[in-house]
Amino acid sequence: MISVCILTEPFVLPLTPDFGTADPSFSTVSPSSLMLNVSKYIPEISLVSVTPSMNEESGIVNVKFIYNR
Repeated sequence: MISVCILTEPFVLPLTPDFGTADPSFSTVSPSSLMLNVSKYIPEISLVSVTPSMNEESGIVNVKFIYNR
């Protein structure tokens, strides 16, 4: 579910336009935005920490997160 939140652009889903994060290929994933979306739309997961990083050579975005069950 968290990867769906990261891979969904805001305003793509008409019933929940604020769901999603900005395209990580143009900027890094915003930890605060991701934590807000997860807490709002995936309440069964409680994120404690989000650490995004991007591999400059491959363009792959890695997101490390810690959560409470």
